[in-house]
Amino acid sequence: MKAGSRIHFNLHYHAVGEEISDRGELGIVFYPKGEVPTHILHTVNMGNMQTDLDIPANGVTRTDGYYHFDSPVKIASFQPHMHDRGKRECIEAIYPSNQREMLNCATFNFGWALIYNYAEDAAPILPAGSFLHIINWHDNTASNKGNPDPRNWVGSGNRTIDEMSFAWVNYYDLSKDEYDKEVAVRRAARTKGSTQNQ
Repeated sequence: MKAGSRIHFNLHYHAVGEEISDRGELGIVFYPKGEVPTHILHTVNMGNMQTDLDIPANGVTRTDGYYHFDSPVKIASFQPHMHDRGKRECIEAIYPSNQREMLNCATFNFGWALIYNYAEDAAPILPAGSFLHIINWHDNTASNKGNPDPRNWVGSGNRTIDEMSFAWVNYYDLSKDEYDKEVAVRRAARTKGSTQNQ
């Protein structure tokens, strides 16, 4: 971190019917002097559909957003981000060949901001030119117990009674050689596994 750098972060709070105090903290861990990380982890808001949300009263709505990668990448984790009416999020890879692969789906609960971390050997690796397709569902019906009022239309906004629709995704860039090696290692592991199961 360079001298004079500034850090910006914000915390989202919403009313819970009683007075509560909180103290936010930020911890920074530095590499030992002279050590340079192999990769830089990027945290990016992907598939942001905040300006186009249109969730009718007593309805369920799906939103779709996309993020393009110019270089090969390895996805380290994803975190769905919606509000009270958030129901489910899926992330899908769309490869340059136009082939699609569903990577993961997660049920959403606004009370738990869960980050889904991939194991190193299972983390999705995508070639340059791939897209990440973020699919979210919002449930504005009475069956959604967290819904403050299913009779109201809901649009995008920062308030808890408004909605958001995106994913925080952590990834790092791979060189072409790193990508090719990862693909070869995974193919070899699959081949070995399939011959052992015969």
